[in-house]
Amino acid sequence: MSVISTTTNTVTATISGFVSPFGGISITPDNSKAYVTNYGGNSVSMIDAITNTITSVISVGSLPSSSAITPDGTLLYVVNRASNNVSVINTATNTVITTIAVGTNPDQGCSMSPDGTKFYVTNYADNTVSVINTATNTVAATITGFSGPAGVSFISDGSLAYICNTNSNSVTVVNTS
Repeated sequence: MSVISTTTNTVTATISGFVSPFGGISITPDNSKAYVTNYGGNSVSMIDAITNTITSVISVGSLPSSSAITPDGTLLYVVNRASNNVSVINTATNTVITTIAVGTNPDQGCSMSPDGTKFYVTNYADNTVSVINTATNTVAATITGFSGPAGVSFISDGSLAYICNTNSNSVTVVNTS
């Protein structure tokens, strides 16, 4: 993995020691830690962003593909594609505190609501989106009617979520209220 300065657009460090790192990189709001999903290693590596070294490896479900962190930086949600669940990691202790079952084949599409109260997970194979309540770490709703959902993003106030449908070449807009 390369660390790039956005000021100079140059590589400032290269970090090794991952096992098939895959799209899921989440950085704490204070910029002190970066979490990288190890798709082939069924784990997440925690990088100390000051020293650019891996300081912790956390076991999660099978084929972790994406992640998102709460706005306060206390919890990391990791989507595990092959085990059809989400691992919730306490970032103070770097331990999994719970695992939440979601739909079939949750893909790279996940997003934390701007206020941190909801975590959306796209479930590609069963054409659904799981909405996780982050206060209770339970699935609060399962939204149906998608066609290969694989991407989700919120507008800045969190009132709408845009979800990509790869099988129908469309985007669905969901009112999150």
